[in-house]
Amino acid sequence: MLSNRPSRGETRPGKVLPGKYIVKFRDGSADAALTTAAGKHKENHVYKSAFKGSAGAFSTASVKEIRKLPEVEYVKEDAVITIADGFNTTTGAFPHAIVSQTNAPWNLACLSSHTPVSSAYKYESTAGSGTCSYIVDTGITTTLAEFSGRAVFGANFANEGNTADGNGHGTSVAAVVGGTTFGVAKLTKLIAVKIFDASGSGTNSAVIAALNWIVTDKATRGCPAGVSAVIAASGSFSSALNAAVNNLVANGVFTAAAAGSDGTNVGNLSPGSAASACTAGATSSSDAVASYSNYGPLLDIWAPGTSITTTFGTTTVSCFSLFCLRRFDTDLKLT
Repeated sequence: MLSNRPSRGETRPGKVLPGKYIVKFRDGSADAALTTAAGKHKENHVYKSAFKGSAGAFSTASVKEIRKLPEVEYVKEDAVITIADGFNTTTGAFPHAIVSQTNAPWNLACLSSHTPVSSAYKYESTAGSGTCSYIVDTGITTTLAEFSGRAVFGANFANEGNTADGNGHGTSVAAVVGGTTFGVAKLTKLIAVKIFDASGSGTNSAVIAALNWIVTDKATRGCPAGVSAVIAASGSFSSALNAAVNNLVANGVFTAAAAGSDGTNVGNLSPGSAASACTAGATSSSDAVASYSNYGPLLDIWAPGTSITTTFGTTTVSCFSLFCLRRFDTDLKLT
């Protein structure tokens, strides 16, 4: 009996297996034709449902004969396929070490657990490596040790010349996105795109300018593993702003938008209602929907958003977005 298992030395993904073929019969071919063909050739598999055909080890002469059958659509060489995540079948190890962050904030711990009671956050040692995260907010205090030198200033579209984070919101957002202690993507490059002044005020036009800038700038950053943008803003519905968000996503930038904390339908707000944005409502540590969170069919996911520990030491604050954005007494709004 022929073996279906590749021999030693044949384990490279995509490597063609000499003398082994997959035969595709035309859709609608009778099962009898498959059975007849299988009786004439040494076939390991006969497929009679979604994929009509067979597979086996055939001589060159047999392949020529099979290709002449009127029911046959094509004959292709078989090839090696391997586990997608890179699991090493010899050592039993994954390519990247799994790190356990003990006594992690609840919003991190729940990301690697099916229950909300875990206190450890488990993640790959390379989490965020090779990626860039644009923080579209009040700026970032890039010198904080929490960022391990990975945070840089990008551009300023706020109504003030000062590039510093005079509010603190953007720095908090950056910490839960990519902070060493409080972040998910612990090795991502954080890029500050300032759209709010120190009071937390900005304009739709400034956000649109910022998003257009990201489309151009991302090619200069060297982020082979992907680019994302986090827009911690919520204002009245704006078709122009939503169009800018959709354009950003169309240009390859995963975009997370804050759902908002008004307890209303996110469909009435922007940029959370943008079709291509990933918009999240807030949940609590008991895995319940936060009372203040916006909601509606345009919401994509629910994510931790209450009592989040971030860059301000051990202070716990409420937040309202995909990446647990900090919620201040005065919510940031577009005006």
